[in-house]
Amino acid sequence: MRITYRHQKVMMWSVVLLCLLAGARASPLQLLNEEWTAFKLQHDARYGSVAEEARAREAFENNRLAVARHNQRYALGLESYRTGLNKYSDLAPADFASRMNGFQPHARRQRPARPVRYTQDRSTVISKLHGTALSKLVQWGPITFCPAGRRGAAPAAGDLPGHKDWAAEGYVTSVKDQTSDCASCWAFAAAGALEGQVRRKGYKIEPLSAQNLVDCSTKFGNEGCKCGDTNRAFMYVYVNAGLDSEDTYPYEARDGPCRYDINGTYGWDDGFIDVNADNETALQITVAEVGPVAAAIDANGNFKDYKSGVYYNATCTTTVTHSVLVVGYGTDEREGDYWLIKNSWGTTWGEAGYGKMARNRDNNCGIASFASYPYLYDRMMTRHQTMINNN
Repeated sequence: MRITYRHQKVMMWSVVLLCLLAGARASPLQLLNEEWTAFKLQHDARYGSVAEEARAREAFENNRLAVARHNQRYALGLESYRTGLNKYSDLAPADFASRMNGFQPHARRQRPARPVRYTQDRSTVISKLHGTALSKLVQWGPITFCPAGRRGAAPAAGDLPGHKDWAAEGYVTSVKDQTSDCASCWAFAAAGALEGQVRRKGYKIEPLSAQNLVDCSTKFGNEGCKCGDTNRAFMYVYVNAGLDSEDTYPYEARDGPCRYDINGTYGWDDGFIDVNADNETALQITVAEVGPVAAAIDANGNFKDYKSGVYYNATCTTTVTHSVLVVGYGTDEREGDYWLIKNSWGTTWGEAGYGKMARNRDNNCGIASFASYPYLYDRMMTRHQTMINNN
């Protein structure tokens, strides 16, 4: 058969078309490879073996797909928040939860219907220290440890502002990253609540040491990088008569021996107060009139992928797993009331490390279930120095 010029032209374009189709079929894989390479470069992700990287790559691909599907629903108005990839997107959900979610309330810690003061003063506590495990000494229950004698009543409601942001007002330090090597969220939330209260007493805002809490509050029942309770952290600071600054005792993301330096102390408390449990109005009053509050949430599901908007998850429970710092609240025109939280997962999570969670929606994710804050005397520096001198 004689091949004409017309036949040659048709055959040539057929080959070109086949090449284009082959390229089109290959482009998604090529794009995925490029995204994976960019992810590793951006987050300096390194893996110990080929098998470990393969698992990380699989988690990355699954998370990437989940983010894309969720954001399609967000674009259709079916979700209240947007998700995105971050430095933890190479972890499978179960792996992420085991590494990052470290809040574990004491077995005897209950949710008080209303705060009640705890009567033991500091000298009584210290006199019982010898030969006694502090985790057993603390009589957890429907009570609040407030040895200073302050009544645990919530502040009066008054006329609350419709919007509050303690971070914008200069009462919150920079966002920290606990890293995937240490489930120390509870330590960062406790340190953040203390930072705000020290600032409210008129002192310069100064980052406090989460590592100090990780290493030194084990006698109170905390378990370092494994898990912990913010109230047990406050108890440690009270009995110890201080907490070091971050500069004095830097974060290491691992368990270590206690190296508290009395000369580097910058934070302290005189007890702590639990906010009325499961009561978002009480939490709002406290945040508005007291300052940043340590809280705990159910951080399972796709909370790790949150990027912006108001996080509401109908599958969330009040079985809390992760500590955050509630630094404010407000109302979004599209999505309604929200809590403003500071997380400890670095600045690639959420809105530069901050997030908005649904408020007044049946205590979604349990944010009002285990909220508490440290109480500080007005005569802070003088009394604190006296404590140190007598220690």
